Amino acid sequence: MFLNPTTNAFLCLIYFEAINPKHDNSNFVMALKANSWQKRLDRAFLDVDVKSGQARFRSFQRALQDPNLAKDVKRGVQAISDKGFGKGHPELIDALWPEGTIARSDIEGIQALTKSLPERIEEIQSSPLSVSSLQSVFSKLEAPDPAAVFSAASTRFFSDPNKVLKLSQNALRSNPSGIETLDYTLARKSTVEVNNDGNTTSVTFEIRNYPEFKRVSTPLSLGNDYTLENMGTALLELSSFLVLGNNVGKELSEMTSPFVMEESEMWIPLPRNFQSCPLETKDPLAIKTTPARTAAVLSFKGICTNPEIKRQTKILLDAVNEDLTISMSSSTVQVMQYNAPGTLPWRRKNEIAILVENVDVVDSTDESPVEDSVNTTAVGVEVRTLETSDEGVVEEFENIEKLENDVIMSSGTNETYSETAVENGSTADETSEK
Repeated sequence: MFLNPTTNAFLCLIYFEAINPKHDNSNFVMALKANSWQKRLDRAFLDVDVKSGQARFRSFQRALQDPNLAKDVKRGVQAISDKGFGKGHPELIDALWPEGTIARSDIEGIQALTKSLPERIEEIQSSPLSVSSLQSVFSKLEAPDPAAVFSAASTRFFSDPNKVLKLSQNALRSNPSGIETLDYTLARKSTVEVNNDGNTTSVTFEIRNYPEFKRVSTPLSLGNDYTLENMGTALLELSSFLVLGNNVGKELSEMTSPFVMEESEMWIPLPRNFQSCPLETKDPLAIKTTPARTAAVLSFKGICTNPEIKRQTKILLDAVNEDLTISMSSSTVQVMQYNAPGTLPWRRKNEIAILVENVDVVDSTDESPVEDSVNTTAVGVEVRTLETSDEGVVEEFENIEKLENDVIMSSGTNETYSETAVENGSTADETSEK
C-alpha cells in the first residue's frame, strides 16, 4: 500500500515520538481554543460523538479555511529547520497536535503501547491464558435466567436506544459514556519536576477527595498480578454479579466503572441505587465500605502490565515526594481501569493512586487558566463545572463549538452536556449554519 506524503510524515512523527519520548515542552505552551482548527479536525475524523456526516465535513472545511492552520504548520516546520528533527519534532507535534486534542491523546496512547504491548505479548507466550481457570470461575456461577436477562436487555434497549448505542460505542472512547463511576472532588492539580532515567521531566497529577462509598470485591487468586488470567477471572466474577444477576436476589443491574486492583483484591463501586441497600453476595464476593479518602492520582494510557504498573508507580511516588504540601498516608497502591475489554488499546484510560494527607486546597479566588473541578452530587455521578477568568473562552464553548467531555457532565452518568445536540445529528458547526 502506498501512502501519500502527508500520511507518511504523520506516521514517521508518531514512530519517532514513540522511540524518543523524552523531551521537555515546558517552554512551548499553546492555548487551544474550542474553535481551533485542531479541534475541528478532531470532530471531523476522530470524535465518535459526532453523528452527522455533514457536520464532520463542515468541520473539515472550516479547519482548512482557518488562517492559523498555515501559521501553525509554518511554526512547526521552522522548528525542524532550526533545531533538526530530533530536537525540533516536539514543537512540531505541539503545534499540529497540542494537548487537549484527541489526536494528541492517540499519539501518547500509541507511544505507551510501544512498551506495554510487547510485554503483554511476552506474557501470553510464556504463560498462555489457562482455560481451566476460566472454567473454574464459570463452575462457581449459577446459570442466569435467560428470560430475565433477555427481558432486562429488551427493556433497556427500547426505553433508551440512544444509551445502548452510546454503550456500544465505548470501545472507541477513552472516557466511557453512560457508565456510573466514582465520585470525587478535585482539590487541585500538581505539576512537579522529577528525574526519570537521568532526564528531568514534568509530571502532573491530581489531588482528589473521595466520599465514602460501598463496593463489591473479590480476592485475586494471584495477588496484585496484572496478567490477563488474573484480571480476567476476577472481572468475570464482578461483572456477572451485576449484569447477569449472580447474587442472592438474582437482581440485574448495570456495570459500573472503574474496576480497581488494591491489596490483592479487585473491586468495582456498587451502582448508586444499591448504595443504601446493597445486593447480597455469594462467596467469594463481599460488600465492603470504603471510608472517605484523599488520594494522589496519576493518569496513563495503554494497557496494564506488571512492568507498566511498576513504571507508573515509580513516577507517581517520585512526584508525590517532590510535592512538599502532601505526604503519603499509606503505601497501598490502587490501579483503576475504566474501559471494558475490546476498547481500542491506545484509548484505554488508566489511573494509579496512593492515599495522601495534608492537602492544601486551592483558594477559589486564585486567578488561573481554565481548569476542571468535579463536584459530588451522589455516588456514581460526576458533575463538572468550568472555572475561568477568561469570559471569552466560556462564550466560545457555549456559542461556537461543541462542549468537550471534560467541561460539563450531566447528572446520572458521565455523559457530556453537549451530547444532547449530537444525538440529533448536529454540532455547533452545523447549528451555526442554520
